[in-house]
Amino acid sequence: MLGLVVREALPGLLRAARAAGLAQDAAEDAIQDAALVVVRRSSEFDGRARAGTWLHGILAHKIRESRREAGRHRDHDDIDAIVEARFRPDGRWATPPLPPEPGAPALGDRGA
Repeated sequence: MLGLVVREALPGLLRAARAAGLAQDAAEDAIQDAALVVVRRSSEFDGRARAGTWLHGILAHKIRESRREAGRHRDHDDIDAIVEARFRPDGRWATPPLPPEPGAPALGDRGA
């Protein structure tokens, strides 16, 4: 019964996960995580909602978890590599920055 519910809901779950902005592989992972929760917590399902609705709710939680996790692991520039690339060992610029364009407002100039 449980496997049938999950199998029938799969196309809709995938559409929902993709519509939420997840890449195909991340959407599939979120659906797999949601299905595992359904299996583990099936005894808690009380029938007040349809099983597919319950599964979509669990998927919504997994999508939020996926987004939070992605936010924690965003790639950041390696500051050490940036400093090494832009400065010589004596602390001077390896390649000095370009001067501002002629007529460009000065930093902090509000254009009064």
